[in-house]
Amino acid sequence: EDHFPFLAIPGNVRHRTTFHATLTRLLLSPSGEEKLGLTFEQFLEPIVTVLGKLGSLTPADLRNEECRRPLIGVFRDMRGIAASLHNRKTYSALFDILHPQHLPLLAKVADLWYDQTDVMVSLLRFLHEFCHNKANRVNFDQSSPNGILLFRYTSDVVCAYGRRLLATPPPAAGDPEIYKKRYKGLALSLHVLNSALGGNYVCFGVFELYNDRALENALDVALTMALSVPLDDINAYPKLSKAYYSFIEILFRSHKKTIFALETNIFLQIMTTVHDGLQSSDPTISSFCANTIDHM
Repeated sequence: EDHFPFLAIPGNVRHRTTFHATLTRLLLSPSGEEKLGLTFEQFLEPIVTVLGKLGSLTPADLRNEECRRPLIGVFRDMRGIAASLHNRKTYSALFDILHPQHLPLLAKVADLWYDQTDVMVSLLRFLHEFCHNKANRVNFDQSSPNGILLFRYTSDVVCAYGRRLLATPPPAAGDPEIYKKRYKGLALSLHVLNSALGGNYVCFGVFELYNDRALENALDVALTMALSVPLDDINAYPKLSKAYYSFIEILFRSHKKTIFALETNIFLQIMTTVHDGLQSSDPTISSFCANTIDHM
């Protein structure tokens, strides 16, 4: 905002992602750093400075209303930057800048701002983009623990937000803002976990081998969130239903042990939703459900 004052105008907050995505593409284009006169690391310095200031705050100070705009702004900016990274080299450069100093901030924010939709949506959308292994960009060396660390950070955010959300009484039935208040963040957190689970950059057997509960906790919280939504509401909101059925499909594809350890009534509840989804007019949803059954 010090370099581009128009970003400080509240009405422009929605354009921050597009603006930073465009700048990143220009910077990473052939001879981009030479033409613009700065490196990728220098370009990220203002954002890293903001992250450093936010990360140094106490929980009480971080939850202060004065932090709302900086949090939303920095997550929108980083989402735009992450969206423009299409290869291993550039993605690894961003990961190395954020890890280990700044990524722990994400779970702190999720725990403290869980009830503020605008902050959580900006955080979860950034994390969804950051976890998305498009063009096989999340591709660390075989000896590198970074894939596991990335999943652990993701698990921490999903668990922090999910536990807070589940402990909060849901809005009254028929509330016209129930999607904004509860289901929007819930759907986004499932999308985030879906990207991490399906990214093919984590050997999940490592977690059980070293008694690390990151995977187990993430699946448990996400499944509890998913099953807390009535079937009618799942079908009523297309974005929520796609997140839900995609998550169920991934569970049946790669984490059968978790599914078959469930109590009978919970398993039947899942299969009831799958049966309903098979009859959906949306081909994406019916495909998820057909694949779910096929994985059995």
